[in-house]
Amino acid sequence: MLLSFTSFVKRNRLILCSLSITLLFLSAVWLRGGLDSIFLDTDLGRDLSELSNIQRHHVVWLGPRLSVGFPSSPIYYYLFFPAILISHWNANALIIANILLALFALGVYGVLGKKKWGMFTLVAILVTGLAPFWRSSAIHPGNGFTYIFWLFLSLTTLWFELPLFLSALLMGLAIAHHPAAIFGVLLLLYEWWIYKHSLKTFGLMLIGLILPWFPIIAFEVITKGFLVRSFLDSFSHNGTLALHVSFINLHQIATLVGLGNILSVLMLVIVGYASKGRVRMWLYSVVPSLIFFMVSPAFPLHYLLGISCILTFIAIQALSDVPWGRVILVGLLICFIFQSLILSKAPTSTRSISKINNVVDTFIKSEKVQTNNKIAVVAILGRDTSVPQADDYRYFLRVKGYNVLDVVEYAQADTLLMFVEEPRFAWQTWSSWETDQFGSRKITYKTVIDGVTIVEFKK
Repeated sequence: MLLSFTSFVKRNRLILCSLSITLLFLSAVWLRGGLDSIFLDTDLGRDLSELSNIQRHHVVWLGPRLSVGFPSSPIYYYLFFPAILISHWNANALIIANILLALFALGVYGVLGKKKWGMFTLVAILVTGLAPFWRSSAIHPGNGFTYIFWLFLSLTTLWFELPLFLSALLMGLAIAHHPAAIFGVLLLLYEWWIYKHSLKTFGLMLIGLILPWFPIIAFEVITKGFLVRSFLDSFSHNGTLALHVSFINLHQIATLVGLGNILSVLMLVIVGYASKGRVRMWLYSVVPSLIFFMVSPAFPLHYLLGISCILTFIAIQALSDVPWGRVILVGLLICFIFQSLILSKAPTSTRSISKINNVVDTFIKSEKVQTNNKIAVVAILGRDTSVPQADDYRYFLRVKGYNVLDVVEYAQADTLLMFVEEPRFAWQTWSSWETDQFGSRKITYKTVIDGVTIVEFKK
């Protein structure tokens, strides 16, 4: 196997070297502002908190809760945990791991596509990697963004006719991260049908799709269907989805692929004209998805990343097959490079991982809280205190050896720490369900570190 790999590298030295340079260029564009330019939002804080639970040898059965009221699979946490572990709990490792996954997906496409398109595969990789939906997702780890890389890998292995089980497993991973990837299943079913694969292969496909959901399936077995019962009860009370014709979602998709409304329609027509045979059938399979989004209420942007990824993938395959289509792709690449490097400014952030980590480090050096204390943590990140659980602060304290409890355990806490990032917030008179669980409290310590007010309460 080693000799075979060495021979492969020697035969493809030029394309592999060029591919490596291309991927390095993309990572540099994505990280123009550096790691400190990436905003540490509440979703990323939630993910870090769940990873700290795994670090404490707790089983995380459920993934992030979706807006429909049902959780995604926790497989996302377990796949990224090694990155946190290897980095000795450096939270930036989550961002680096996400970027590496984005690069890996494009790299696999480059290796498989070189036989058909040679060096032009690099143009396809650059167009994909510089598209707004991909560029933004690469530096934002999270189930609502990371799923497109697994989806892209599934489409790649499907297009280049690797075993259907592998494509199904990758598709299953994408859907387990976020159900917005489910529209790719139509392509999987089409490939199984058109190539007249056996029922055994269909069974293996189902196993591949279901396997990433194993933790939730196990949870449902243990709890006798708790999630399904809760979801059905909630759905019956909230009513059904109201459908009406609207172009809001299609407008957002056009923005995500980087073309705008008019150019997106024109590109769709051009791709339809250029496509033939298999790629045209792939394009037809996307039509039901577009109709669904056209008659649905506005979705959050991350729900539209999956269909944006599928459309971009199909468009690149169709245009790469004809000479004039390649000219269009080169022109699109030039526009994306100009947009990424000239028009858009390097991103900045007022709330980076390193800033919050340094705030916690400085507080720890004051030695006001002992590691054996049972600690409850709340935070005010802005005027909106709908998420006061301070997940990111919980993570940084836990990985430094402090016993920070889960929210449902706050009644057992010895100490309550309040981190206030909003300077105008009246924290003295504020209370929430979380603080009420702690019980009556009195201030024992107060300090300000890098603009963050930290208040310690005792019972």
